[in-house]
Amino acid sequence: MMYVNKIILVGFVGNDPTVVKGSVKDETIGISTFSMATNETWKIKKTNERASLTEWHKIVIYNPYYNKVVTESVKKGTLVYVEGKLHHRKYTTPAGETHQSPEVHVSFGGKVNILRKKIESDNALEENSDSPTNGLMDDFELEI
Repeated sequence: MMYVNKIILVGFVGNDPTVVKGSVKDETIGISTFSMATNETWKIKKTNERASLTEWHKIVIYNPYYNKVVTESVKKGTLVYVEGKLHHRKYTTPAGETHQSPEVHVSFGGKVNILRKKIESDNALEENSDSPTNGLMDDFELEI
């Protein structure tokens, strides 16, 4: 039996990517991380009001090719397609409490594609500034 762990996200980068040095199988590599917002919008039938839900995701990139793409071309506000695996990082707080934090890991077999670079003009986003999708997904509605 085959098992699948695959996450596909399309959304806007929430912060400029950061790069740290890490090691995988005794090899030192650069690891990029950034946050990413996905947004779901719908119209409530009874009130005809629009509602939305924004989810934030931590993206961790181990793939050297995509690390280069991300560090050279991705900035806060860039629309990206991310394909990776769901991973739950475990950590312990100074108080001794154990927690898990979900992350999307992009390694070999994963992808990061730039769909639209950040729009530099503040006026271009003024109309939709409340939405992390900047109006891109406004044509899609789920009526409930």
